[in-house]
Amino acid sequence: MVLLFLFCGCVDANEVSKASSFLTPRICIVPEQKVTCSMQVSVEWDFNQEGSYCLFLEEVPMKCWYTVSRIKESFDITFSNNDLVALKSKQGNTIKTEKLRVVSATSRKFRRKLKNDWSIF
Repeated sequence: MVLLFLFCGCVDANEVSKASSFLTPRICIVPEQKVTCSMQVSVEWDFNQEGSYCLFLEEVPMKCWYTVSRIKESFDITFSNNDLVALKSKQGNTIKTEKLRVVSATSRKFRRKLKNDWSIF
C-alpha cells in the first residue's frame, strides 16, 4: 500500500470542503437478497492543487490517481454488502466517504402491497 502513495501531494482544508458527493450511483438494485452487485460508478471531484489520491472499498485500494487536481471517470465495481467507499490522500487522510447500498427488488420493504392488511367488511 505504501507504493500506491509514492508521488503524492498534500490536502488542505479548502480541498476537503470541495469534495462533495463524488460517487454516483450509490444504490444497487439486485433481483434477490444475497446477490452480488456489479455496476458502473462515476467518480468526480475537483481540488485546488494537484495531489495523489486513492479510492478504497472497505480498506482495499480500488484505483489511484497521481499528480491530479481533477478526476471524472467511470469504472465497474462489484460488491455484495452495504460497503463503504473512501477517497484518501497519500498520507492516508480520509477526504470523503460514501456508503454503497445493495437493495433487493424482492424486499417487502420496497414492494407495493396488492391487498390492504385491514378491511371494514
